[in-house]
Amino acid sequence: MKISILRTFQSQSRVALFVLACPLTAQALDLSTLPNLRLNGFGTVGVTSTDAPADLGFRRDLSQSPNHGGTQVRTDTRLGLQANYEVNPQLELTSQVVLRDHVHGSKPLDSVEWAYVTYRPRDDVAVRIGRTSPDLFLLTDYRNVGFAYPWVRPNVEFYTRLPIYSINGLDAAYEWNLGEARWRIKGFAGGGDAHPTVAAGQPAAKVSLRSGHGAVLTREEHGLTLRASVMSAYVSVQNTEAMAQFVDSLNAVQAVPDATVSSQAQALQTQLGLIPGRSTFSELGFSYDAAPWLFSGEVGLVTGPVTGRNAKSAYLSVGRRFDDVTLYTIAGLTKPSNPAAVAPDWSALGPGTQYLGQIAAAAANAARIDQHSLALGLRWEFHPQMALKVQLDQYWNKHYELDPSAAGGPEANKFRVGTVQLDFIF
Repeated sequence: MKISILRTFQSQSRVALFVLACPLTAQALDLSTLPNLRLNGFGTVGVTSTDAPADLGFRRDLSQSPNHGGTQVRTDTRLGLQANYEVNPQLELTSQVVLRDHVHGSKPLDSVEWAYVTYRPRDDVAVRIGRTSPDLFLLTDYRNVGFAYPWVRPNVEFYTRLPIYSINGLDAAYEWNLGEARWRIKGFAGGGDAHPTVAAGQPAAKVSLRSGHGAVLTREEHGLTLRASVMSAYVSVQNTEAMAQFVDSLNAVQAVPDATVSSQAQALQTQLGLIPGRSTFSELGFSYDAAPWLFSGEVGLVTGPVTGRNAKSAYLSVGRRFDDVTLYTIAGLTKPSNPAAVAPDWSALGPGTQYLGQIAAAAANAARIDQHSLALGLRWEFHPQMALKVQLDQYWNKHYELDPSAAGGPEANKFRVGTVQLDFIF
């Protein structure tokens, strides 16, 4: 049944009808016989138009296939249902299922975002075990809930850095008051999988995070939220068939009795992300509701031995409420921390090996995100549980040609994305 639903979700016309019909069905359910069960839902029907060069595409995050142009509804459209069952005052069961666009190779189980048990031995302590969210960013727990934030979507430069929506493990949180401020510290451990599209036109690869652990510190006072988080995890990529061919070919080149050629082949493997290693994700963020003004922003850093993944990202948003209408702007950027891959000179080994070096360098650079953006938008909350949004994004992306050395560096590309969407909760 889930497979059938997911296939239906790919059809643009059926998605809109499906998402609009489900809230009405859920509201008709009679839960009076289950007083300890709470059902809540959320959804988005979004129409996105992309004007981009033929070799570029837009996607909300790496778990989606890119939109290479035209009008689509799959980019932002989604439907979620959350169930909470209180066994007793100390024990609660929570699950959340979100139907949204996934790349080919994803499994129906990937739609289960949350499935965990919460135990509260005291009012100020909570322990969760099961499938939860990696609590690294401000919007981690509700980045699928469009109604919860003013924009059409979280900033893509920042939120694509960690494609995993869920981790399997445990976390423990402790809260306390200090003066008028509310503090919260949480530690977590676990791992998870994702199926991001590694580059335009290439199939999805399976990215695994294992032995992950981290901590989050949050402070809230008078509408101001400050937080810092860090996570370390062992990251590996399960090669696709095309990437496996890269591995075999580059391994063969490494065996060449030439130290320079061998080191170049190993460097390309590292930049491609084919060598597993431990990476660290760090974040500082804030949000401030100074009615009628809204401010929020985050900065993040990814470091580790896989140089192709290392990057610095940030965004800043300012909004102004006018009764039930909010006008906003959001600017974001992400910059790779390491130089781009350059195709080595392997012409002495033959044209086939030279072409291999060029393809490997191009594939490594295709996974890099060197981009900044500016968005303007409007949110109209015409109903207590519904909001209409309109947003225009301008992106500047540095795109590398097949042979970066021959091209003389990156080519700057501009593309635009326009979105009209309806967010709702029920």
